[in-house]
Amino acid sequence: MAYDKINNATDNIRLSRVWGAGLLAVIAANLANILLGLLTVAAFDISPAFLPLQAGSIFFFTTIGVAGAALVFALFARFARRPVHTFKVVALVVLILSLLPDLALLRSSPFAGTTPVAIVTLMFMHVASWAVSVSLLTTLTHKRHGQQPRVVGEEPDPDDALSRTSSIEGGLTGYVRPESGAVE
Repeated sequence: MAYDKINNATDNIRLSRVWGAGLLAVIAANLANILLGLLTVAAFDISPAFLPLQAGSIFFFTTIGVAGAALVFALFARFARRPVHTFKVVALVVLILSLLPDLALLRSSPFAGTTPVAIVTLMFMHVASWAVSVSLLTTLTHKRHGQQPRVVGEEPDPDDALSRTSSIEGGLTGYVRPESGAVE
């Protein structure tokens, strides 16, 4: 019998949800950062020649960073005693460290169009990626309060107000209301 892997009673992380939450975090962080880049380039007259704020650079580095965060979270969910707390602390330290190269760019100016506003924009993108990653990975992977691990294919508890159901054969997934038995 297969069980969802749940780490410990403190954090209740479902490993089966980490990769989906990670993919959603990559998409959301990319949308936020590309939008932030487009808006600041237009609003503050940042040179389009500034390579780090071009869409391809934003997409590449955001994807690498957020996918890395998902991988680290998966490792913490599997091996750490308190994965959510550990991930939040490590993510905050990594955020602070990730701002240092941005500050170095300001001093060295290796790209055309390097300005303080362009560098602050990059820093805000780091914060946006951090916020999206931490919030989505730590909330979407959490087991619902009071929900017990189930055997795959096991029938839901009819006494739960909203029991998560899934049928392997039919592919049906939804919530069952116990009073009506209807799947939503």
